[in-house]
Amino acid sequence: MKCRIFRKSAAFFVIFLCALALCAPARGATLASILDDFAKYQTDPLSRAEELRKEIRRIQETEEGFARQYGLKISDVLEYEFALVDLVDAYNSLYFIQNEGEVRNTFLLDDGRITALSRQNPPYPFIFYLDICEDVSNCRRELEDLRRNIDTARAKMIELREKKTAAEKSYRLLSAHSSVSAEERLKHNFELNVQKARLELCLTQLTYYEHSFNISRSQTAEVEAKLDLLDPLIKRVRANISKESGGFDYLNSFVFRHERALRDTLEKLNERFKEMDDARRDDMELTPLERYCNATGRRLASDEAVYVLDMIKLWSATRLAWRSTYDLLLERTSFQENRETLELTKSLITYAETRIGDANSNLQMIRAAEQEVQRRCATIAPEPTQQDEDTKNRFMRELAAQKQRYLSYIVALGAMLDQFETLQGETERALGESGADEKLQDLWAQNFGGLLNMEMWSIGDYPITLKKLLLAVLLFFAGFFVTRFASARAKKHFEKAGTLSKHSLILVQNLVFYAGVIFSFLLTLWTLRIPLTAFAFMGGAAAIAIGLGMQKLMGDMIAGILLFFQKKIRIGDEVIIGGTYGIVSEITLQNTVLICQQTRHLIIPNSKMLDSSVLNLTLNNSISRYDLEVSIDYESDVEKAMALIRTILSENKSILKTPPFRTVVSEFEDSGIQITAYFFIDLSRTIESSVKSELRLRILEAFRENGIEMPYPQVDVHMRNDGGDR
Repeated sequence: MKCRIFRKSAAFFVIFLCALALCAPARGATLASILDDFAKYQTDPLSRAEELRKEIRRIQETEEGFARQYGLKISDVLEYEFALVDLVDAYNSLYFIQNEGEVRNTFLLDDGRITALSRQNPPYPFIFYLDICEDVSNCRRELEDLRRNIDTARAKMIELREKKTAAEKSYRLLSAHSSVSAEERLKHNFELNVQKARLELCLTQLTYYEHSFNISRSQTAEVEAKLDLLDPLIKRVRANISKESGGFDYLNSFVFRHERALRDTLEKLNERFKEMDDARRDDMELTPLERYCNATGRRLASDEAVYVLDMIKLWSATRLAWRSTYDLLLERTSFQENRETLELTKSLITYAETRIGDANSNLQMIRAAEQEVQRRCATIAPEPTQQDEDTKNRFMRELAAQKQRYLSYIVALGAMLDQFETLQGETERALGESGADEKLQDLWAQNFGGLLNMEMWSIGDYPITLKKLLLAVLLFFAGFFVTRFASARAKKHFEKAGTLSKHSLILVQNLVFYAGVIFSFLLTLWTLRIPLTAFAFMGGAAAIAIGLGMQKLMGDMIAGILLFFQKKIRIGDEVIIGGTYGIVSEITLQNTVLICQQTRHLIIPNSKMLDSSVLNLTLNNSISRYDLEVSIDYESDVEKAMALIRTILSENKSILKTPPFRTVVSEFEDSGIQITAYFFIDLSRTIESSVKSELRLRILEAFRENGIEMPYPQVDVHMRNDGGDR
């Protein structure tokens, strides 16, 4: 009984002391005196932090009784405790940053290291270049962090000054309320202490960010000075890189060692997954906890196995990054290759950053699995069995090992990112230093290269691009023109030799031409990798349709070949086909061309030439007989007219004297007497129509001069009258 009374008395005494501790400082305290106290606390932050911890412990011991006695909510007391905890953290942070300003930043490259690097002599191995790049990268990263700290501190100082002004105003307003009742005095003093804690927190944080701002600004100048020394050094190293191995054996062994470790991990994960998969089949013999651990472990193992494969891929990409950087330094790559390397590097950086995010997500899954196992063990009634306890401990050990592996993956990914960023920086530098010609070539490749390399269709596994198609078409036309030139040269050669007739020359020319065209076509198909069997698609209905359409063409071509070899119709022959007279001027595989009157060209398909009756006037020789009919009036002198005609025939140079010409009275017509002249001409030297035209003009002129009339058609009409009168 006495102990119980003693405990109650002690509790009330503690509450009374807490009330005095909370309320007494607020009485009679002015804002100026409070700010002076706060300024003193800034000089010894650890002592003030310890005082605040003791006050927090005192409040925590009596928070419920204190809130009940003075009419406060528990949440009000907890908010005050939370404000004091923030204040303790602020004083601890202030202590560390005050000491940081007095200690040299060991994360920065020291002067001794820079001096040692500067003393190295060229040529520099590639691994030395990587060391320099890592130092420069660390300095630049530190510089970015410092500049970010400066910006953050500047913004926070502006914000905290505004908060400090608002807190001072609130404190003055609260302290001015002196007319509160006795019942509200304790609550009023509590609110004053809360506001004072907020004001102290603002002031402490403001002091912290002022120190951070000054330290970051000082270290920024130091880092910039070191970079001013490192930039010329890395330029010198880049310009004098060694063309020998450069330490790639060491770098490759470094990567291969990590890849072997990852593959060993992958094998263990696969074995573990198989064990859990086998255990899943005996699911009825497992406890609920074992089933959960088995299912969760299988999922985590499969996720990590996929992740390990990604890590192996990224280690291989790291080797590629080293080699690409080395080739860049030795200027072995073109502008376009650098562009492609830059795109690849950016994708690798994105890929590595994504894998870091995946690692963090998997770590959260592991943490959730740990919590779930703990919760399930806590809810097993009446208490976990030894089997469940062993399962839990084994599973927790596996999760802990898995967390350690993921942390090592994140560290390795950070190292890979450094190498990728180094390659990115070197690639961007090389692109920036490229000449105008290389940039123009790249512009052409960007705008037209993709179009030329666009796949239009494919033959099996061989793609047909626009570039290959244009090349094949160009090759075909080049072969076509070369063939035309060769056929013309062959014709001129045999024509000059005089060993072949005109018809044979055309035959040789056409044979050379069509053989060259066929060869060019086959060469084009070979260029496009199109086999002749690819035309088998023209079978079936398509083949029938094309065959019917090609029937006439093929008939003409075969007829043309027969005409060439039979030599029944030759170039220059005078022929009469279907009542049409003409001279053969050209024979092709498809058509025969005749020159008719008024130099009109008649094109006849070769199949028609074989089907029709053809009168070849010059088949055996070029001498042909012709006749010319002339009519005179019955009153004219016939002998004189015939003598005039014979004179005109003898004077014409195109008319042969042997065989001789002759004239005869061939017919008595209704209007006059018809005289016919028979003569011979050589068709190889002249044309029959022109000779006849010249003869008619000379005969007409001679008849007019000698009074010989040519009759007009005459008809006598007799009219009769039935009455007998005329």
